[in-house]
Amino acid sequence: MLRLLLRFDDLCPTMNWDVWDRVEALLDESGVQPILAVVPANEDQRLMVDRPNPSFWDRARAWQAKGWVIGQHGYRHVYDSADPGLVPWWRQSEFAGHPFEVQHARIEEGLRALRREGLNPTVWVAPSHTFDEVTIQALDRVGLRVISDGVSFRPYVDEVGMVWIPQQPWKPWPVRSGTWSLCVHHNPLRSVEPLRRLIARERPRLMGVGFRFDDLLATARPKTATDTAFERAYWSLFVGRRRLRNALRPRRKPARDDADRS
Repeated sequence: MLRLLLRFDDLCPTMNWDVWDRVEALLDESGVQPILAVVPANEDQRLMVDRPNPSFWDRARAWQAKGWVIGQHGYRHVYDSADPGLVPWWRQSEFAGHPFEVQHARIEEGLRALRREGLNPTVWVAPSHTFDEVTIQALDRVGLRVISDGVSFRPYVDEVGMVWIPQQPWKPWPVRSGTWSLCVHHNPLRSVEPLRRLIARERPRLMGVGFRFDDLLATARPKTATDTAFERAYWSLFVGRRRLRNALRPRRKPARDDADRS
C-alpha cells in the first residue's frame, strides 16, 4: 500500500502569493490535505518574495479550519550554524549545534507566536531539515511530538516517543508501497502544472483522499533494527554520492587577475 503526503514549506506573509493561490485552488479542487510548514516570525530575506500580505494569518486559520495540518517551521528561518544534525541534507541550521537553552527558547517563542494567531501546530518541520538530539529534547519539552523528516518506509516511534513521518525532498521515488512525504517549495515555482499532474496521477493515495493524518499517526510503531539499518545505509550512500559528485565536479578556472597574482 502506498501513502503519499504533500508538504509545503516556507509559508509566511511575504511568500509567493501568485503561485500559492494557484496551489491552494488545486488542493481544494482535488480534496488533498497537505502539511503546511509555517514560519512563525520570518526574517529570511530569501523568503521575502512579495510584499507582506496583511491577510496571511486569516488565511492560515482558514487552512487549519479545512483540516490541513499546520507545522511549525523553525522560528525565524535564519541559519547561524553549519551543523547538519541528524538528517544531513544540508550544512546550514537554525537549531543543530546550539545548546538546549537556545533551541528551546526559539522553539517555544515560535510556538507562542503561532498560538497567538490561533494556530495549533501539531508537526515539527526544521528549516533545511537540520536538527539534532538537543532539538528533540526541546520539542518534547514544549509538547511537539511529531516530526516530518527522516528516511524510512513507514512512520515510526523513536526511543523517546517521537513519531517520525518519513520525508523526502523533490520528486517521488519509483516505489509503490510505504509512506512518503514530498516536500514542495512553492516560492521559486513558475508553474503548478507538474504538481497538477502528480495529483491527478496519485490522488487516491494522497492524504485527505486516501487516508487521514490521524489514521497515519495510528500506524506508527516502534523503530526496529531494520529501520535503523535502512537509515544508516541510505545516509552512507547519500554522503558517498555527494562526495563523489564533488570530487568529479570540474574545478573553476581562476580569473586572469587571480592568475596574475600567483
